[in-house]
Amino acid sequence: MKKKIIALVMVLTLSLSSIVLAEENKLNGVAYNPYTLEEISQLDNISLSFDEETVELSFSYLDQEFSLEAKSFESDNRMTKYTSKEGSVVTNILIYEGMVTGQIIDTALTFEEKYYNSEDNFNFSITNGNLVTTQSFVDLKNTPEIKSRIDRMLSFLDEDNVEPLSSSKRIHVQASGLDIPFLIDGGFAEGWVTSTLMYDNLYAVNELAYNVARNWPSDGVSLWRDNFTEAWRTPAWVSPGYTEVDGGWDIDVTTGRFLAEATVSAAVKGVPIFWTVYDESLLW
Repeated sequence: MKKKIIALVMVLTLSLSSIVLAEENKLNGVAYNPYTLEEISQLDNISLSFDEETVELSFSYLDQEFSLEAKSFESDNRMTKYTSKEGSVVTNILIYEGMVTGQIIDTALTFEEKYYNSEDNFNFSITNGNLVTTQSFVDLKNTPEIKSRIDRMLSFLDEDNVEPLSSSKRIHVQASGLDIPFLIDGGFAEGWVTSTLMYDNLYAVNELAYNVARNWPSDGVSLWRDNFTEAWRTPAWVSPGYTEVDGGWDIDVTTGRFLAEATVSAAVKGVPIFWTVYDESLLW
């Protein structure tokens, strides 16, 4: 089997004083689509240990073995957040009242590429016992607030059939999960950019601005030349508030994208669930 060392997502029920969960404390885990909340696979051979500074997790998933480690960056009396980055792959982990949830996400890919590459871009939940149930995910995704956002994100996959602009347009994207039900923790990302026709499919893209209330380091606004080439992204630890960005980019709008993303977590039937909200726009 292939072995990967990157970032993670998990869910579990245990005392915070217990920092190691071994075979005698049977862990159950589920990997799920980070956008539609549909189950992908069960996790096997799960091992977990953590303290206030570091969390370590290993498991088997789709015939791959993952060994994950992340460092804490924020803590209060309810929760501790951990994150790590290996190349372009980010691991976000939340321990909330003795339970854990998180995600593995490749920031070098657009929403479309992450959506179609669930092996390397997934969320998961892990518990000690039988707490992880498909019904928790069903209950969350069937709420009107979540369902409307899932429908919106899936519409991005069919965005190419759009007539080009004749001149210029101010483009706006906004991703927020602050109003979702069962909320534990949420973020907000909003961006603006102006796209102006130069010739053929080439547009001048400038006057970029953003406002990000970051929840996790992967949250923010990004500008893409195509599904694999990022032109610009908000800094990893951006300050909140409206910020303007100098400079501009010449982008082929048949492949370019403008994207906002914000990560939230919710607790449903005792299961913490990680979820990322996206808003995407073409550049014409």
